[in-house]
Amino acid sequence: MASDVSIKTPERNQSRKTDIASIKDQLRHITKVLTTTSTSRRTHTLDEGLKDAFYSQYALDAPNDFPFMTIKTPSMMQLLGLDGQLAKQLIAQERRDISVIPRGGTSRFFVMQQQRALAALAAFSTEIHKWYPILPADYSTKFLQQVSGDLTPSTQTCLALLVCAIGAFADCGSMQTAFNDRKDVPYFELALASLPQVLVESSVTSLQCLVLLSIYHCCLLKPCQAHDYVLIASNKAQTLLNVFCEDTHDESAEQIKRSFWAVLLIESELNVQFGGPDSGIWELDNHVRLPNNKQTWDFDATDTHSPMPLLSPGTTTSSEAIGLDRVQSYYLAEIAMRRMLRRCTASIRPTANGKYVFAPVIAAELELQLDEWYNYLPPLVRFDRTRAATPSSSSSILEAFLAAQYYSYKASIYWPAVCQAIEFGDDALELQPHCEKFFQSVAEFLPSASEAVHGCLVNAWTLHAR
Repeated sequence: MASDVSIKTPERNQSRKTDIASIKDQLRHITKVLTTTSTSRRTHTLDEGLKDAFYSQYALDAPNDFPFMTIKTPSMMQLLGLDGQLAKQLIAQERRDISVIPRGGTSRFFVMQQQRALAALAAFSTEIHKWYPILPADYSTKFLQQVSGDLTPSTQTCLALLVCAIGAFADCGSMQTAFNDRKDVPYFELALASLPQVLVESSVTSLQCLVLLSIYHCCLLKPCQAHDYVLIASNKAQTLLNVFCEDTHDESAEQIKRSFWAVLLIESELNVQFGGPDSGIWELDNHVRLPNNKQTWDFDATDTHSPMPLLSPGTTTSSEAIGLDRVQSYYLAEIAMRRMLRRCTASIRPTANGKYVFAPVIAAELELQLDEWYNYLPPLVRFDRTRAATPSSSSSILEAFLAAQYYSYKASIYWPAVCQAIEFGDDALELQPHCEKFFQSVAEFLPSASEAVHGCLVNAWTLHAR
């Protein structure tokens, strides 16, 4: 095909060859990387061998070492000029870092300051709960009852303290300030006193505590520890689902289902880059009804019946208020996106010699599914694809995050075309339109991700990793 076009339109082909050459200048060394990776053997020291054994639970090697755009793919990291074992190094570094682990310095006689606790509750509602709406509609009243008591260890106490810890961290305005001030630590230390009850008890509240423990470590940029807790939460969610009949419509059953979907989304998001152990939660994907988040908690100061003003002007949060209808629309759209990503993301096919090459037919089908997902987005969370890669002040953080996922997925569809274009050079001129789609998707992804990362604390690490 390429030779036919070359005969008929030589001038146009010359321009296209120039464009291909530009792409080749950016990614020329991919061929050398792939060849080196496939032919070389790594020499293990004793220390490296122990690390490999310890982290063998993580699937860090992609099939045939194709350079998928994830940290866990050695050839992709080498392509970027990084160590091919970067994923293992990051895991080891996080496991060694105990700087955020509480040292038990908070007294059991800690006096809860109600004004600060309610400010943390408001920040939790505005900055966190919209991403994973798992708390019951009357939670403000339950929260006030807990923080006004003696904080005796229990799952209810643990849940309230985790809300305070996450809310206090989110209310600092910036990650740097949050890590410098660490206003979350006293609450988290007290919450850990209830951890034995959380692990042993089979209740909705214990499940919610585990979800918040995972979210808390996501906020601290500790994906491995967040994954540890979400695995435990997954096991508890699956156990509780066996207790409550699928046809049950009481509030406890609905809370379990909401937590189930939160666990599924968190685990899926964390697994993208590191490929951690699979909890098996996706086996229940088609057996659990979608959540109804219109009946979940939405912070309202009048619900707490506090004798003092709940919030001062200095404690209000900067993010826009998120209505329950918008939260419901986002949550369902995110679940649909995760289902789509679970099925297939790679537009490649194997050849007779064991290599993987770009498959245009698969790419077209994946892009069609992605566009169908976009077309079914409710107006409340539908982002504008015509904004020419510039942030829109009128768009919500929820829309920005969905847009970032959309363009990230689209870029991954056409990345194999870029790899193949580098390998075959001038003989792959027909791949140029696919390469152009890749670079255009990257150009659209960057502003969307930049916009989302400032208001999506729970997914800040994964957004940066992409």
